[in-house]
Amino acid sequence: MQVENKNVVITGGAGGIGSALARALVNKDANVVVSDLNLDAAQAVAEEIGGFAVQCDVSKEDGIVNLIEQAEGKYGPVDIFVSNAGFGVGEPDHVASASNDVW
Repeated sequence: MQVENKNVVITGGAGGIGSALARALVNKDANVVVSDLNLDAAQAVAEEIGGFAVQCDVSKEDGIVNLIEQAEGKYGPVDIFVSNAGFGVGEPDHVASASNDVW
């Protein structure tokens, strides 16, 4: 995948897979927005990689709208959105068992 000069938003970007992906994409010359519920942690990753941090609670639609608005205000239209933030609800052996209302 060509990511050079692409605008990428990564939710759950303050740690784990999200921060690793943010680092990898920046190394491929993408513009990266690091989003996380923990703004301090998102800012630390963004500062490290030269990206942009936005706090976002992905369980709230207005939070996602704000995230996209801030990302587009910084870099322009979003080319890639990585929905990496996670929260578990449902049966322990099958998290996708949660109802649509819960999701």
